Amino acid sequence: MVNTAQIDFYREHGFLTVDSFFAPEEMAEARAVVDDLVERSRGVADHTDLYDLEPGHTPESPRVRRLKNPIAAHPVFERLARSGRLLDLVAALIGPQIRLHGNKLNMKSAEYGSPVQWHQDLL
Repeated sequence: MVNTAQIDFYREHGFLTVDSFFAPEEMAEARAVVDDLVERSRGVADHTDLYDLEPGHTPESPRVRRLKNPIAAHPVFERLARSGRLLDLVAALIGPQIRLHGNKLNMKSAEYGSPVQWHQDLL
């Protein structure tokens, strides 16, 4: 799972990266679903309950900035979010009282991508 050094790193820096956490098959399925959802965004002209679009989004060139509430869009995201492995890792970092409070998938493509705006009052 995670070792003491990783927990200490998390507590000092506020984040932890874990390479290859999900199996390649799980990631392939999630990527296929994301590709499908981006493809479906061709029929969307403005932001929706699911899509937050980049400037320049068109049916010919779909540009999705964010999938809002992806768990509601496809069961693969809920399976990953509620994975026992993930929950065990999170519990090791912050304790066992875990609650899923909102979900989103931010996307930043190489060809485009709006800057993330930080607000001082959020820091």
